Amino acid sequence: MARSGDRRDGPVNNAQHRDSASGRHLAGEEALSLKKLVYFTTLVETGSFSKAAVALEVAQSSVSRVVKSLENDFDVELLYRNGRGIILTDAGKLLDGYARRILDLVTTTQNEVCALGDTPIGRVIIGLPPSVGRVLTLPLVRQFRMAFPKMNLKVVEAHSGHVLEWLSSGKIDVAVLYSAPKSTMMVAEPLVEESLYLIGSPTGAGQPSGVSVSIADLARFPMVMASLPHGMRVLVEKHCAEAGVSLNVECEIDAMPAVIDLVEAGVGFTILPYAPVHDLIKHGRLRLWKIDNPPIKRQLLLVTSTQRPMTLGTRHLARMVRTQVKELVAEGLWSPPDCLSHDGQSNPTSLTT
Repeated sequence: MARSGDRRDGPVNNAQHRDSASGRHLAGEEALSLKKLVYFTTLVETGSFSKAAVALEVAQSSVSRVVKSLENDFDVELLYRNGRGIILTDAGKLLDGYARRILDLVTTTQNEVCALGDTPIGRVIIGLPPSVGRVLTLPLVRQFRMAFPKMNLKVVEAHSGHVLEWLSSGKIDVAVLYSAPKSTMMVAEPLVEESLYLIGSPTGAGQPSGVSVSIADLARFPMVMASLPHGMRVLVEKHCAEAGVSLNVECEIDAMPAVIDLVEAGVGFTILPYAPVHDLIKHGRLRLWKIDNPPIKRQLLLVTSTQRPMTLGTRHLARMVRTQVKELVAEGLWSPPDCLSHDGQSNPTSLTT
């Protein structure tokens, strides 16, 4: 905001002195410049001036000047500093919320307008759980890059609960997950239904004698599993509780690759779908047993938010997810062949149309 006597800002606008209301209006417009909003939201995300400066690749003093400028423009304190970072005032929280909506709208506008050209450009983000990422990420990224070389695809992996939270907050455009609440704020489309299996080392001790186990049998095996409230753990615990069975979980690991490595080393057993371990099973490094009485099944969903514009890039990405899941199902990556499972059941059928 221009001040009398501040030579760095150039000549003072006399009209602003004559009309303070007009001056405040012009200052407000300047305050909402995209650069200032980006600086402020980055500061809020990182939680400190030093981290924001690193993320923005600018000097820390530049971030401080922008915040001070915003406070001067709006004539209100936006945050407090403390020894551990920053604390937003009510005004700061309000500005952060509006700033994110403005920046999101600007990005959407740019992507939508550019996407109408011959070669779509822009950025889309998909979130999915690790069990899906192990089979879907490679073919999806490969096909997307070939079809839309000027678009940027970002893939983030996390448990379904985190992916759902990211979708709700607008951090991702498309989600692939295993459970979604019924809500008018989201559209969930079933992709495929899959069974869960007991997975173990082919040379480990204490293996089941047959080709299948019941829910009651699961209590006999030392388990390596993700901790609660991981979605798969919740599902398995629910089925066990209904059968009056307590799992013997000896090791909790919230990283699927580590769980698989430990099981392959014979540390214990785990419960997983076939897809993320199909290659290890086919090469004899892991073995599976069907779970029955009753079986444990879950449904994979494609989810988008009704609170965000459905950009052309988002539609392209969602369509590719459907196509890739269909192809993976047809290739037998979502269900073991009969020679492995010995259950006489056919491969699952994709639920997409």
